[in-house]
Amino acid sequence: MTLRESDGQGSGRSRPDPLVRLRTVSKTFGSSRVLKDFTIDIAGGEVFGLLGHNGSGKSTLVKILAGYHDPDPGSIITVGEHSWDSERVHGPGLRQLRFIHQDLGLIPTVGAADNIGLVAGYRRSGVGSISWRRQRAYAESVLSAYGLDIDVDEPVARLSTGAQAVVGIARALHGWDESVPGLLVVDEATAALHPTEAEVLNRAVRATAQSGHAVMYISHRLDEVLQVCDRVGVLRDGALISVEHTSTQSIDALASAIAGRQLERRSYRPADGDGPVVLSVKGLTGTALRDFAVDVPAGGVVGVAGLQGSGRDELASLLFGATDRAAGSVTVAGRELRELTPKAAMRAGLAMVPAKRSLSVVGKLTARENLALTHIGDYWRGVALRTGAETQDAQELMSSLDVRPLDPEKPVGSFSGGNQQKVAIGKWIRRQPKVFVIDEPTQGVDVGAREGIYAAVASIAASGAGVVICSSDEQELSRICSRVLVLRDGRVAADLQGDALTEQAIIKESHQ
Repeated sequence: MTLRESDGQGSGRSRPDPLVRLRTVSKTFGSSRVLKDFTIDIAGGEVFGLLGHNGSGKSTLVKILAGYHDPDPGSIITVGEHSWDSERVHGPGLRQLRFIHQDLGLIPTVGAADNIGLVAGYRRSGVGSISWRRQRAYAESVLSAYGLDIDVDEPVARLSTGAQAVVGIARALHGWDESVPGLLVVDEATAALHPTEAEVLNRAVRATAQSGHAVMYISHRLDEVLQVCDRVGVLRDGALISVEHTSTQSIDALASAIAGRQLERRSYRPADGDGPVVLSVKGLTGTALRDFAVDVPAGGVVGVAGLQGSGRDELASLLFGATDRAAGSVTVAGRELRELTPKAAMRAGLAMVPAKRSLSVVGKLTARENLALTHIGDYWRGVALRTGAETQDAQELMSSLDVRPLDPEKPVGSFSGGNQQKVAIGKWIRRQPKVFVIDEPTQGVDVGAREGIYAAVASIAASGAGVVICSSDEQELSRICSRVLVLRDGRVAADLQGDALTEQAIIKESHQ
């Protein structure tokens, strides 16, 4: 028998009987259905790529396959001869599923010999006790198959990122019952790897498929998907909207499929800033970030894009001094911050809204109290706090930012995520900073609140401040920034401006 691909499953080509069958796999949290009738067949020997924006449903699917989430009623998962549904999610089929995650889950304080032994089992002596000599030899032979020669007793925390990845691969794949084909799920495992390190993992993925297993390969790197996968599917808003053979696809085509057709929305992109430079960064280096440089003019909004591990996710804290820099300089309005600390950054006129909202607002405090946190001294007269002035200023700020409900005495923790983010931004506005750095401005925010936050960013720029937006949302950056720097492998790989600044271009440059 052969499976005829149709109805969005490909180009009509014949394929072998599937090893993996997913039928109407869905997941609902409260009133939100985050995965919608996901249906796909994957053959033994096939590598199936799965793409989609953050929040598209990929992680939810992986957690269902791993048995972490129970799927909705009607969901059916079949691997080989084993089948299970929403009432039997921990069925025997789970034994033939293996996972390689971006977070490898290694135990950092022990060596590769132990990390492999804890999953694949330890080599034993004749009397049944662990033979450490045989275990070390076994671990060395396993790792040598992937070209890695290390001290297997060295704590893995001391190994390079690439070496850790190889240990994670070996641990996931060895000890698997090779006589019974199964499914390997590779979940963003190359995101933080150098291309040469990623190729080691990808060779292992291809070898796994060639041995008869099926592979689901989830990645943001479009070039890797085209090289490694046989077919590729795109998830959008929880639904699988297309499945195509990679031989018919290109990076541009995949980027367009991920972005999808969007309704026309207002652009908040400011005019090219020609004011004086208010932020000048030279050679800024952190853990992943290397030699970053940018000049931000008054009134300009500069975006920074890049995958996790590209350096984008540490830039904001480096600029604010919340993370120690390894090298480089930060100058605000002509004043170089020789001692780069949050206190020094604030004094120089730099404000920072971190990605984690729990670091931006204090949930138990009221909106009034949160909005006064960055300039509480303005409200003290002697030993008395002028709460009346504090309340009046809070009401004005909340009104201008459209914070709902307009209740300064309401604890911020009881507001929606979008309104909490508006408060997080608002608490800096009265300080009239020269530079705003905002990390993931609309993470976990609904569509309506996004527009309000974008309007707030535009207003901040119009007031004469320079703005730096670090974001994993390519559409967001294309709408609110006049310039976007794309980071790849720690360095600026593209500088997009004018007509070249599009969502598709950001996706393409981020995923090269």
